[in-house]
Amino acid sequence: MPDKMIVAFPFEGFYETFHSDRMFDEISQVLFGKYWEETKNDDEIERAYDYARENKAEIAYCRQYVSSVCKMYGLTTVEFDEMTSPKEYNFRTDRIFAAMDKDEMKRVLSGLDMEKLAKRVKEKHSSREGFWSWVESDLAKWNLEELDHNQAETVLEEYFDEKYKEMGFRDSWHHDLATEHPEEFLI
Repeated sequence: MPDKMIVAFPFEGFYETFHSDRMFDEISQVLFGKYWEETKNDDEIERAYDYARENKAEIAYCRQYVSSVCKMYGLTTVEFDEMTSPKEYNFRTDRIFAAMDKDEMKRVLSGLDMEKLAKRVKEKHSSREGFWSWVESDLAKWNLEELDHNQAETVLEEYFDEKYKEMGFRDSWHHDLATEHPEEFLI
């Protein structure tokens, strides 16, 4: 049995992001049909939101998101583990955690430009005014054989960005990810 690690999977969360918009539009299409664009109002949006929470649609969305991203970028061993949501969204947003084979993480690392990764690590994990980082900001001090979930997230972000640019795209990889099967978000 392969040795697994838990990774924080790159994800912007649901609060005020395109993920919540996409999910609620899809749920609303299912709930209200083809007349959604003509009839949507605040009450219906609230109803769709309540439906999503009650039916664990966010978790189903996250499962599909992990599956779609991994398929798009050739990761074969990553499996959704859990989604966490903060009590309040003022310091943090929703996060996805996934299980990944350590050998696949080694493969990902071996294909990265380590100078670019070091730059991303420094930018993402350096403390600054209003932000105190608990993650080492010097890649040279990381144990690449035993990444924690936050370090693994940074590695995956770099991997996705590099692969996305290789495909000929210019913007950020996650903004173009299309949901393949909206009916899978309803449980």
